[in-house]
Amino acid sequence: MRNAYMIGALLMAGCGSAATGATESEVAVASGDEVASSRDEAASSTTETTEGSQPAAAEEVVVWEREEPNHRTQTRTGAFAVLERIELRGPMPMDRARRVVHRGVVNEMRPCYQQGLDRSPDLEGTVVLHLQVAADGSVVSVEEGESDLADPEVAACARRPAAEWTFGQIDRPTSIELRARFTRTIMRRVIPPGERFDM
Repeated sequence: MRNAYMIGALLMAGCGSAATGATESEVAVASGDEVASSRDEAASSTTETTEGSQPAAAEEVVVWEREEPNHRTQTRTGAFAVLERIELRGPMPMDRARRVVHRGVVNEMRPCYQQGLDRSPDLEGTVVLHLQVAADGSVVSVEEGESDLADPEVAACARRPAAEWTFGQIDRPTSIELRARFTRTIMRRVIPPGERFDM
């Protein structure tokens, strides 16, 4: 009887040890999963922080748009090429870009429009050009944008002088988008004597 009691006690102790060992093993496995999960989250957080700390530099965009005169004006008729809008992406000063483009539109593109009027007296519309300017100020490419002028020969003629423009030295390449309007009538400000007119 005594031997049976001792054997029963030993069996109960062994079962308890086995149960305890299984529980500790399960806890160890669970703990290992939590550690691995924590490491994954930390690594993910580190990656997001690293990527977020180096955002891509936003390119500088500067826009100029022509404003219609809102005071004393007079209507003129003829063949007019008017610079309406310039958009710069890069370090070029807007005053410099506007000066070069305005001169080119008025002096070099207007004759293209006059030729178009000779073919079609009712011709009017806009031409949009995209220029890529190198750091030395030379134009390396000219592409036509969303133009609505019905005569494609006028737009092609306007691209040729634009390819020869020079803007002077700049820090890095710059892109220019310009919109020129070709019209038979224009509202111009009445200029007092001695005052310079600026389109």
